[in-house]
Amino acid sequence: MIYYVLDTSSLLRALRDGRIYELLEKGFVAITSLVLHEIKSSTSKIALDSIKDRLSIIDPTSKSIRYIQNIASKSGDIPALSDTDISVIALALELNEKEYKTVVVSEDYAIQNVCKILGLHVIGLYFGEIKEVFKRAKKCLVCGTIYDPSMNSCPSCGSGNYKLVRIKQKRKS
Repeated sequence: MIYYVLDTSSLLRALRDGRIYELLEKGFVAITSLVLHEIKSSTSKIALDSIKDRLSIIDPTSKSIRYIQNIASKSGDIPALSDTDISVIALALELNEKEYKTVVVSEDYAIQNVCKILGLHVIGLYFGEIKEVFKRAKKCLVCGTIYDPSMNSCPSCGSGNYKLVRIKQKRKS
């Protein structure tokens, strides 16, 4: 059996257009409690209540969360990921490590990027998925040095003037 691990926006879209039932027919749909807590509208809550008994609500371990934060920091994706996003990736990683066939369903390119770095299968039901894996970095506009996006200024010249760039990266094998 397959686990589909959904982020909040994909869950909401799938509930709205009925694609959630396609996923439930093919396998298990798993979300984290953080995804559940992001559901705010009464319409979405009603739709969610109709399938709640068919959802697997699973929270990843803090160890997995820290691991994902570390990977996302190295790839430069950490500023684009919420705690909920990180929990979704961590859950998928845990299920995958337990040898369940796992697919992350997300339109979020930062989530997709980290998943692909980890070798996790990811799909975008609505907007497709990224074709290549990238690392985000800063490029100094004064001297051209490429440096870590978490740094405030260029390590070579000290300038704070930069542009964000993407560097193609190899996937984890």
